[in-house]
Amino acid sequence: MKHVFSKYLTVGVFSFSIDFGVYIFALALGAMPVFAKFTSFLCGMILSFILNKRFTFKVSESRYGKIKFSFIYGLSLVANVGVNTVIIVVYPAGVTGSYFVAFLLASMVSILINFFGMKKLVFNN
Repeated sequence: MKHVFSKYLTVGVFSFSIDFGVYIFALALGAMPVFAKFTSFLCGMILSFILNKRFTFKVSESRYGKIKFSFIYGLSLVANVGVNTVIIVVYPAGVTGSYFVAFLLASMVSILINFFGMKKLVFNN
């Protein structure tokens, strides 16, 4: 499990980078934080599915794999956007780094949900 988790974290760094890059870009374009986070999360999710399936868990497509993955990531999306939104609302307006702190805390919640969901439900040979 330790080796699998280290591969999962490696994939997570790539997915996180895409997620964060799209988030910052969308905010810079003037998008509302909820829309920016939703969009960025979906971009990271797609990359995560492809890399975790082929690299981390090394499994072929199962009959219900995409449905299970969508369910886990749906839960994770709600938690991610929710935590991100709550942190932004709790921080006073204009606090330096509030979007970054919100992004990091939301990502930590998603990491836990996604790893255990994928390990136990999606990619469990």
